[in-house]
Amino acid sequence: MTEGFLFVIYWETFKEWRKGFKMNDVDIIQKIKSLRSEKGFSLNQFSKLTGLSKGYLSKIENAVKFPPLSTLNRIATALGVDLTYFFTQDPVSELDRKIVVVRKEDRKKIGDEQQVSGITRIPLADKKFGRNMEPFIIELPADHQEVYQFAGEEFHLILEGKVELSYGGERYILKEGDCAYLDGDIPYTGRSLTKKPAKILMIHYDYKKISGDPFTRGVIYNNRKKG
Repeated sequence: MTEGFLFVIYWETFKEWRKGFKMNDVDIIQKIKSLRSEKGFSLNQFSKLTGLSKGYLSKIENAVKFPPLSTLNRIATALGVDLTYFFTQDPVSELDRKIVVVRKEDRKKIGDEQQVSGITRIPLADKKFGRNMEPFIIELPADHQEVYQFAGEEFHLILEGKVELSYGGERYILKEGDCAYLDGDIPYTGRSLTKKPAKILMIHYDYKKISGDPFTRGVIYNNRKKG
């Protein structure tokens, strides 16, 4: 598991993930330059902090090469800000927000992940930054075989269908209305027992605060490192 959470597989391309944000490439690059200057980092120091070459960083700041999301995340970490800092006109108010409301019609499906695990995830709190919990609605297929293990805890409530949960050598059959709370340090897997995917309310708790959009977190809790 990388950086104390899980490995990273991007569900959306950088361009797709940024849809809906007002900042453009020029604004983001200017924010990088301004914040680096404000912090008093030379390019040499910045290179050591990010693990990126001085020449590559210079190309970014001179708008010769725009960084992919993974690189931008490394830059944000080195500068001591959340990744969302680069995508909001007023990042302070966004990061300090104590409550967020996500309307049903505004939910986004993480569809590209189906190519990896067959699961569809619908994040329910992607607008809340600095959160410890990551709630999702999960659509779990019958042929699902991925095994998960992670540093954290999860709560599963079956909303629709019937699920077989295998955890710690035990097998549990969960039907609509049943729930399970589990520690992630024990490998587990689950699958729908009906042809139609089961629908589950899943709340993932990470021991570290989750700072940004779930599209930056990768496939949450798969224990096989990829990419």
